[in-house]
Amino acid sequence: MKKISIVCLTALMSCAAALVNCEAALAQEKEMRYENALNFRMINKGVPDGVTSNPYQRYPDALKDSVVTQLWNTATNSAGLGIRFRSDSKTIAVRYRLMYGTSMNHMADTGKKGLDLYALEEDGWCFVNSWRPAKGNQQEGVIVRNMDGQMREYTLYLPLYDGIENLEIGVEEEARLERPEVDSPRSDRGKLVFYGSSIMQGGCASRTGMCATNIIQRELDVECVNAGNSGQAKLYAPMANLLASMENVMAFIIDPVPNCTQGQCDTLTCRFIRTIRKAHPDVPVIMVEGPLYPRGNYDLELGENLRKKNEIFYAKYLELKAENPKGLYYVHSDGLQAEGDEGTVDSVHLTDYGFRAYADVLIPAIRKAVGRKALK
Repeated sequence: MKKISIVCLTALMSCAAALVNCEAALAQEKEMRYENALNFRMINKGVPDGVTSNPYQRYPDALKDSVVTQLWNTATNSAGLGIRFRSDSKTIAVRYRLMYGTSMNHMADTGKKGLDLYALEEDGWCFVNSWRPAKGNQQEGVIVRNMDGQMREYTLYLPLYDGIENLEIGVEEEARLERPEVDSPRSDRGKLVFYGSSIMQGGCASRTGMCATNIIQRELDVECVNAGNSGQAKLYAPMANLLASMENVMAFIIDPVPNCTQGQCDTLTCRFIRTIRKAHPDVPVIMVEGPLYPRGNYDLELGENLRKKNEIFYAKYLELKAENPKGLYYVHSDGLQAEGDEGTVDSVHLTDYGFRAYADVLIPAIRKAVGRKALK
């Protein structure tokens, strides 16, 4: 009986201590000062703010009536977007509201609707922590605390498969929270524009900083516009017109094969690429084959379809190359899958390991297309 009493007393004391710590943490968070994230620098957006009713929307409102509903819904996802700021706060918090509260059975909430915080150190951008979404659309809490109080540059990456209605960044009451001083990604360079499927949009990165466009943005120090459309990268003419209308583009990376049928690859590829090249005759275009999914090694019908689509896509590249060889590049599927075919969640969508392998194939292709001097 005595031992039981001691155990119970110890448990009660632990609960009391936990309650005190919780109250202290809540008190600390109540002293946080929040500012609208739009007061700082948004990166990786391909269109001007004035053409979107929601600043965290990737495509202009004018596109809505020209595309299917599913494609437009992906336009409201904030995939690839980031907020750059600097602060000397020992605690960084966030407060934001999601549009949908997306639920998927093969992708972590931290990637779908969470946030990733990165800090700029001497050796480059370093991951700090993720915001793990709670239930419901309203999100609020601390991403990191107990830092040393040095002034640092930060990037906050936004949800890959959900939209944001509003976003605030929280710091300690007396801390500084300012626009960034370091020009990273470099604003004096053009942007890389990526068009593709759910894989390009970020499915299924475990957290937002690990989709391919965000990896490439950090490594090449250039803004990367994520125009990935989950299930809808079908070479629609309105999307070609949208990409063609974008300004200050360094290169286009076009990766639609996973969403296209053989017929779409055959009939729509050249029109799509010609639209972009006509508007940007001096901007490189990199055409990327579809990955050969691991399941295709066993599902023979699927494997044959994937290979055939790539063959058709490559034939269209050769046709376009014959018309005008300048600035047109091609990336074969070799290496797009991680070593040992271990880079997917479901034999299609990528894990972080898969995104790392995918980015490692695209980075040298981009360097070759734009010239190494342009990315120094």
